[in-house]
Amino acid sequence: MSLSKLSSWFLLMIISVVLVAWVYPPQVPSALLDDEGRPTEDRADAPRKTTARIRRR
Repeated sequence: MSLSKLSSWFLLMIISVVLVAWVYPPQVPSALLDDEGRPTEDRADAPRKTTARIRRR
């Protein structure tokens, strides 16, 4: 595979992501909204918990 084909494919992927994000803009997950559709302060600003743990030797 030539470099020009690889570059063209990569550019196509970037354009595809941009177009999908433009047509379907990101939204706040419904679990973080209250009954009126507004973001809840206690959940929206809360830090996210990670499940992965790093083991140190």
